Amino acid sequence: GVAYRAYMVERAVNAGIDEQPLVQSSIQETYLHYLEGLVMQQLEQSIQTTPAELYKTFQDNQDRFYQPMLVDVQRLVVENEEKAEQLISQYTSGKAFENLILNHSINNEDRLINGKLGYLEIDEFGFNSAQIANLGIGDVSKPITYATGEIHVYKVLDKIEARPLTFDEAKSKVDDFLTQKKLSELRSSTIARVKEKHDAIINTERLNALTIKI
Repeated sequence: GVAYRAYMVERAVNAGIDEQPLVQSSIQETYLHYLEGLVMQQLEQSIQTTPAELYKTFQDNQDRFYQPMLVDVQRLVVENEEKAEQLISQYTSGKAFENLILNHSINNEDRLINGKLGYLEIDEFGFNSAQIANLGIGDVSKPITYATGEIHVYKVLDKIEARPLTFDEAKSKVDDFLTQKKLSELRSSTIARVKEKHDAIINTERLNALTIKI
């Protein structure tokens, strides 16, 4: 693979492809992103947070730091929605969910562990989170289709409601949040300082497009 890549690069250079405006533009773009990454890494390493700052950030943003609902579930995996509906009907008629998994699941591992996945954060169910969250203990979900073509049915064994995190529990998340907030501010001030010092012409629109997610 390395030899083939070297061969193709040599052929491209010989053909003058590397001199084409679009290729040069792509090279420049890649280089600028690389430099931006190095600068952001150095800026982040310069940031320090104090315990007092962390606690104040926690108090001011407590709605960000919480433990999502946890659900303890069993999973039944089948090949089509029609079969899923049939098995759900059998469960509501009194058939044990474990027996349905043992006899019908197409997931070999699930059959070994009775389909028990343990406690999962509700967000892990994506678009189906609301449906799972509204189920009571012992209830089963409607058939859920995944991109793989599998149909999943979940039974809720237990639920732990969402709750705010204590400061000690949230400390690492608070530190990450505060660091990213400071990094965003430091990035903006660095751009302004460099522009003033070097009287540079800067594509502000392009720089502002390099966002930092908090």
